[in-house]
Amino acid sequence: MISRKTLLISTLVFALIALSIILGRGIIRKAQLDSSSQVLVLDTIEALLKVRERQAMLLLMNDDNFDAQSKESSATRLTNLTRAVGVLKTINSVTGSSDVPLLPFSGPPTASYQFDLSMLAGPISLTANLIWINGNWHFASFSFSGDLLRN
Repeated sequence: MISRKTLLISTLVFALIALSIILGRGIIRKAQLDSSSQVLVLDTIEALLKVRERQAMLLLMNDDNFDAQSKESSATRLTNLTRAVGVLKTINSVTGSSDVPLLPFSGPPTASYQFDLSMLAGPISLTANLIWINGNWHFASFSFSGDLLRN
């Protein structure tokens, strides 16, 4: 017969192994999602801000990363931005990262990135927020700031 002490130790060892596996998978997942969100946001912002026409922006917006409603509103906001300050000349810097919970039931991963941009009319900042839904990063919002936009 197994003693209570042996059963307790076995249970604790099993729990620690299970927790280690879950946390290990979370760490690997964080690295993968952080990398994928960086690539997506950089490629998407660069492509969208190099065109002026709303229709061209809509064609560039991948349905995997924009739902229908956010696609329309994002295209409108980005078109208005490029009308106000011109198209993108260069991306000066990008900061930010993803926030990926290590435990799978802690909520969806999110990411936020801030771009310092040189537009045709001058510098602005753009912040892009993403959320992980059904295996894809989705753009949740864009916000813009800069002296050029304070008219």
